[in-house]
Amino acid sequence: MFLYKTVQDVTIQNQLLKHLLPTTRRMAFLRHRLALAFFLQDTSPLEDPVRNMFDLKRITLQLHGDRFDVNRHKKPRGSTFDFWALTALTSVLDTAIDSVTGRDGFPDRKAEAQFNQDVDVLADRIKAIFSSIQDSGASHLKRTEAKEGLQALHYRLIYGVRTKPRPKKFWFGSSEPGEWDELKQSEAVMDKFLSLSRTNMGERIGGNGNPSPPASDAL
Repeated sequence: MFLYKTVQDVTIQNQLLKHLLPTTRRMAFLRHRLALAFFLQDTSPLEDPVRNMFDLKRITLQLHGDRFDVNRHKKPRGSTFDFWALTALTSVLDTAIDSVTGRDGFPDRKAEAQFNQDVDVLADRIKAIFSSIQDSGASHLKRTEAKEGLQALHYRLIYGVRTKPRPKKFWFGSSEPGEWDELKQSEAVMDKFLSLSRTNMGERIGGNGNPSPPASDAL
């Protein structure tokens, strides 16, 4: 609590977290709680029970705030955006999710699927943020560094935090089991289309197996 109230600047918060080495389980847990408190700007992660401490939806909601409004400078009367602070804030968030990769098993498959869905929503929001950062030119070095930090966090969420690989998207749906019914319906529609196409082609074939001549060529 003392550290939270004393250190207010996000760049200093990030440096503090980097120097709190997780050499023991207790120190790692303290570092994780403090990072969450810094990111959420709330003391509740320092006091909440473990099961209520980490909330992916709450974190995603923070990503819609002014601290991540990278296009603020484009708006009328808007102030300049601090990309150095964004880089530090991204690092704080990265520290906050450290313990999630080693979380215990889920009570059921539905809970695991919900967790992965929340991870996807968070990752997609992060992708939307770094995709909107325009960092062309050497003068935008701080923007490039902030963008790379967000990209690294995005890939970590998809490939490190998610419990299973993200389902691949097909023409008629994804590879998740719940969407196989829609895929089968789409397959049935395609079979019907092909069947009608073959029927129409057969009607255009003459009795000798050759296509009938066009009407314009008839004598």
